[in-house]
Formats: sequence, structure tokens, C-alpha cells
Amino acid sequence: ASTSIKLLDLRTEAAEGKVAERLDLSRGTAVIVLERLRYVNRQVVGYEIRYLPKRIGEALTPDEIHNQPLVPALRRILGKPRTRLNLNVTASMARRKEARVLETKVGAPVLVREHTWYYEPEGPMQYGKSIFRGDRYQMSVDFTAAPHGHQGER
Repeated sequence: ASTSIKLLDLRTEAAEGKVAERLDLSRGTAVIVLERLRYVNRQVVGYEIRYLPKRIGEALTPDEIHNQPLVPALRRILGKPRTRLNLNVTASMARRKEARVLETKVGAPVLVREHTWYYEPEGPMQYGKSIFRGDRYQMSVDFTAAPHGHQGER
């Protein structure tokens, strides 16, 4: 399967509410917002919104913004992989803007995935929400146990 990304919007805005809380920032602190569409085999599958502290967002290259997933980009910027991921998945229905960008009907089933990435000792470095078309998305998780005697994630 070939995957691709299309940038819809890149802007700076003041962190409020959930965004400020998840990124552990004071309300009104500037954050970089990326809105992108994710395609699989040229079919739109998801609409993603990412909130990043300004220093992280401003360190992204044009190629990372337009074509790349953010996991390797943040690893490059921070010099290490994330240490913790908080993930929440809920079922919902497409609202007007989501339906338009996902090329589906208002009220169509969608999966909403919210996540926060943490890097120790810096803290949260990305908060995001992805809305996936229910008819084109499936999530698979494969966990591997930590080696014997190793204290892994709690």
C-alpha cells in the first residue's frame, strides 16, 4: 500500500483548553498547528490535526511538513525517541468540515484517535487528533514484552 500526505494548513495559534492542558503550556502560549490529510493508495483515509510547541514546529523541514510522518521528525529534532504515548480512540460521526475533507457524508462513522507524545525530561511535545473514515481504517497494535527483569512502561 502506498501512503501519502497532503498539507491543508500550517499556522500558529494560541494554546487554549485541551491543547494547553495536554502540552502543559500556559493558556495563550503560541503553538504550531498542522492540519493534514493522510492517503492510502490515493484514497483519503484520515484527517490529522497536530499541535506542537513553537520551537518544535519551527524546527520541522518543508519535507517533514508536506510528506513525512512526525515520529521520525520529532526524533531528529529532540535527538531521541518518545518515552511515553497516551492514546485514546473513540467512535464518532463526521461533522461538516470532517465529512468534506474526508470525502464522506455528514454523520458517517469515523474513528477519532487522540494522542499525546511525551519525551523525558522535556515533557509533552505533541498533542494530536486524527479522524479516520470508519469504512477505510483499521488499527492494529502488536506489543512485545520487555526482556525479563526489565522495568518497562507502567
